[in-house]
Amino acid sequence: MAEALVGGAFLSAFLNVLLERMASRQVGNFFRGQKVNNRLLKKLAIAMRSASRVLDDAEEKQITSTAVWDWLAELKDAVYEADDFLDAIAYKAPRQELKAEDQTSICHMQRFLSFFNLCKNGLGEIEDELKVLLQDLDRLVDRIVALGLIPSTGKDRSWPKTPEETSLVDERDVYGRDEDEEAILNASRSSSMMPHPSLQYDLFHQSKSSFVMHDLMPHPSLQYDLFHQSKSSFVMHDLMHDLATNVSGQFCFSSRLGENNSSKATRMTRHLSLVYTEDTDGVFSSTILENIREAPLLRTSHTFPRYLRCPPEIYNEIFQLTLGRLRVLFMSGCTDAAKMLCSTSKLKHLRYLDLSFSQFLVTLPEEVSALPNLQTLILENCRNLARLPDLGNLKHLRHLNLQGTGIERLPESLERLINLRYLNISDTPLKEMPPHIGQLTKLRTLTIFLVGRQSETSIKELGKLRHLRGELHIKNLQNVVDARDAAEANLKGKEDLDKLRFTWDGDTHDPQHVRSTLEKLEPTREVKDLHIYGYGGIRFPEWVGESSFSNIVSLKLSRCTNCTSLPPLGQLASLEDLSIERFDKVVTGGSEFYGNCTAKEKPFKSLKTLSFRWMPEWREWISDEGIREAFPLLEFLSIKDCPNLTKALPGHNLPRLTSLEIKGCEQLAAPLPMFPRLHSLDVSEFHSLESLPEEIDQMGCSPSDLGDIKLRYCASLKCVALDLVPKLNSLFIHNCPDLESLCANERPFNDLTSLRLLAIRGCPKLVLFPKGRLPAPVLTELSLQDCRNLKLLPESMPSLLPSLNRLEIRVCSEVELCPEGGFPSTLQSLQILYCNKLIAGRMQWGLQTLPSLSRFAIGWDKNVESFPEEMLLPSSLTYLKMDSLKHLKYLDYKGLQHLTCLRELHIYDCPLIESMPEEGLPSSLSSLYIHRCPMLGESCEREKGKDWPKISHIPQIVIWSGRRI
Repeated sequence: MAEALVGGAFLSAFLNVLLERMASRQVGNFFRGQKVNNRLLKKLAIAMRSASRVLDDAEEKQITSTAVWDWLAELKDAVYEADDFLDAIAYKAPRQELKAEDQTSICHMQRFLSFFNLCKNGLGEIEDELKVLLQDLDRLVDRIVALGLIPSTGKDRSWPKTPEETSLVDERDVYGRDEDEEAILNASRSSSMMPHPSLQYDLFHQSKSSFVMHDLMPHPSLQYDLFHQSKSSFVMHDLMHDLATNVSGQFCFSSRLGENNSSKATRMTRHLSLVYTEDTDGVFSSTILENIREAPLLRTSHTFPRYLRCPPEIYNEIFQLTLGRLRVLFMSGCTDAAKMLCSTSKLKHLRYLDLSFSQFLVTLPEEVSALPNLQTLILENCRNLARLPDLGNLKHLRHLNLQGTGIERLPESLERLINLRYLNISDTPLKEMPPHIGQLTKLRTLTIFLVGRQSETSIKELGKLRHLRGELHIKNLQNVVDARDAAEANLKGKEDLDKLRFTWDGDTHDPQHVRSTLEKLEPTREVKDLHIYGYGGIRFPEWVGESSFSNIVSLKLSRCTNCTSLPPLGQLASLEDLSIERFDKVVTGGSEFYGNCTAKEKPFKSLKTLSFRWMPEWREWISDEGIREAFPLLEFLSIKDCPNLTKALPGHNLPRLTSLEIKGCEQLAAPLPMFPRLHSLDVSEFHSLESLPEEIDQMGCSPSDLGDIKLRYCASLKCVALDLVPKLNSLFIHNCPDLESLCANERPFNDLTSLRLLAIRGCPKLVLFPKGRLPAPVLTELSLQDCRNLKLLPESMPSLLPSLNRLEIRVCSEVELCPEGGFPSTLQSLQILYCNKLIAGRMQWGLQTLPSLSRFAIGWDKNVESFPEEMLLPSSLTYLKMDSLKHLKYLDYKGLQHLTCLRELHIYDCPLIESMPEEGLPSSLSSLYIHRCPMLGESCEREKGKDWPKISHIPQIVIWSGRRI
């Protein structure tokens, strides 16, 4: 069957949700209070159950029966209508909570109730609408026998009963059943695949009560990993797009912008998705608008104004066309968001509103606060948003994301969002929490808690948030007035918190008070990731490093400037990643660092990565016989910016270490410990190092195992013997002023069969390559910079470097001649800058013979007056850059005319060039950049410049200031 199948499992779950809503206390009270004929509601429930019992059979038979497929589609459409009907009742139903609200809240509620009339002419048409729904469902039930659909033979479901079918009042609150919801949420955390957002609200967000957002949903952090990591919120991967289209069938109209799409929207369409992908141009077509006009019952509008490339008035029409029944609305990057949101009185069903990247959104319109069922509000990257309105009426809000908004404080009325589950305020300039944040007792995720000095914003409010899970960052701990308040946060009792970060952002003048505060913040033993930043105590409390924290995998201690010793972290049995930074007063690291491990427990027995940085007074790392078995699994060791360190490493063997990084440790001297498996070496400012790999032997490391070497600012380094490191993959040498040779002797080189990258920069004493040869058959990238006395490039490059595709030569002023045989035919990118002697012989380079060369840059030369010469460049070129050719006066059309593949042309800092060639530029150009070329820039100004006719065909033109023409 060409059309997508209708999911029976989805319909069954949907019907069950509707039946539970119909059985809720809210609906029953509403019908009794309005004296509506509730027998119709009972009949509607019976019809739903009848239809549901044959869904399993229908799901199988739709594959071969078009009639069954049509029946399922009509049933889904009727279910949508019933859901909208019940949803409308939810707005009108009087809530018992209102009796407890103050008069201000009642006024707010009355304001938004006025927006949401249940039917066109009021409550009198409820029965008529119920009759229409019942007629549609009865008609579908009557066709069951004719279609040959067989009810399920299994045990009948225990369907919820309507209020009229039971004498018991359902005492469960309409928002309740947290235990069920938590069980569902926990079970779903392992999900590795998410449906398209337009399906989430059908499949998952219709909870046991009132569309609780998190039913069957992965943890919010997973949602953001899956959908928010791309260029905009919920930009879909192709797989998600295809999955959505397949499952939703005719209920989803999905179009990739810029592609031809034969699908059509209809009255049954509920989900609109306009997908922008990098391989399409994002052009909005009139056909798409016509399709939207055919879909008046949309529940999801999944569009991105900043990528649509359609006029604002067109997007406004889309907005107005789709308002009526929307649950999900994306307005990411919308320039007229504030204006269009004034129409939110029509968004009576809205659950999800995305306003991210709306740079012109200065204030959130008050109309948004009239959306009482809004569950998700995303203001990510609204950098000009100055303030929020009173959000007190958003009683059903489940997720509020204010990432990057520029808001400094949330509204005080936030405490009224009593059903808030997820609050993400990461990367915002917020200064403090709203008062009484502890009232949000249903919060599950709170990314940041900003400690205030007032009682209503103090850390004690955290204690009331008993169900927090996942990650929590507590900032502004310098505002804790009484350390006993920290104890009331009860972090020890929050067993679902697995990632904690403590931050002191200001001066800590009382080290003892700070220590007492951290002592009272002792977390749950379940914590896996811990970061302490800005701690001002002299010593850490006993719980830091205590062996009972057996689940800690990652630990970072940063800017603990008053500490004189390190905590006993060697006792943490599961610790794999440890980072220690900015301990200004630590002089030695010794036995206290390892802790009191037993004979059977090796210190740091699970540690894989260890990093020290910015420890100005650290002088030695002391070890003794009792701790020689420490770090048995350590793979990566980094020590940076410890200028007084002389004995940096424990004197014993590190059998698993594969990567060593030492930077800014001027006093550190060889010999180093034994590293029998060392593969990667990154050394900077290690002044005692004179030659490699000879000194590697002193580390117990076989040179044949080294794969990657980086050497920077090693003043004593004279030789790097490439011929003694046969498995080397990459070599980077930077600012080693005494480096003279890349070989240990004058014997012939063996082939460097693994070397892929060679970069040498700032080595003025390097004059020649070994024997003038560099046999590296797999070398793909060669970079030579600021080697001012280098005379020759490697010889026989086509035969000795047959895989080279990127060559960069900068500030090598003594290199005169192109190597014998020219450049390898595999070359794809070539940059030659500030090499006057080499550039002077450019006609001998033979570039026109290089079939793969696509990128070429030339610059910083005083002698070039005309460029490019005829037949200098190959026709394969797609990118050409001329940079700082101070005497360049003319662009030579004879050298440009055959560049039929050229797409980008950059002309930078060429002050003497006045105009483009009379014949113009290649027609293939799509981008032209002119920077710091005053005369040329003026002649290329839009319409008024004399050269404008020559370049007007180019789609993108940028002149100096960066403005687009």
